[in-house]
Amino acid sequence: MPYRVTDKGREMIAASTLPSDFPSGQLIVPKQVVFKSEDGLDLHGQLFVPAGRTKPGPALIFMHGGPIRQMMLGFHYMDYYHNAYAMNEYLASRGYVVLSVNYRLGIMYGREFREAPNTVWRGAAEYKDIVAGAKYLQSLPIVDARKVGLWGRLSHRVGTSAQLGFVCCGR
Repeated sequence: MPYRVTDKGREMIAASTLPSDFPSGQLIVPKQVVFKSEDGLDLHGQLFVPAGRTKPGPALIFMHGGPIRQMMLGFHYMDYYHNAYAMNEYLASRGYVVLSVNYRLGIMYGREFREAPNTVWRGAAEYKDIVAGAKYLQSLPIVDARKVGLWGRLSHRVGTSAQLGFVCCGR
């Protein structure tokens, strides 16, 4: 259910917009994760783990567009990202571990992250962070390192390059 956090706690909002039989108890609560990029930057992401997952299985990295957007630990306020969050939930309910990476140059992680050294605007930075996300997933005991894929969209040529890199290199 959607909530608003106030100084008095949390209050439910938009409860009347959800059907009474909405399966909110079946939603997966993503975990906030932090992992390192190849150049040592702390990267942040949301990890959706299927309920009951104990053995290695498939995983996906969600590519959410350019670096200025930030994915959240809940439904997003913008339509595309709101729907993408719902798709991450759906994919996790079907057995996929899903990682959504908040790319360098993005918001809410401070100036050093927003203006990270040795990066270019909307380009190789996202690709590097996706590769770091794949390596992070491959390090998890609940992920089959040979079954890490991509879904979503990423700015123009970078997304295509990322997808070709995953196919060609078996990442």
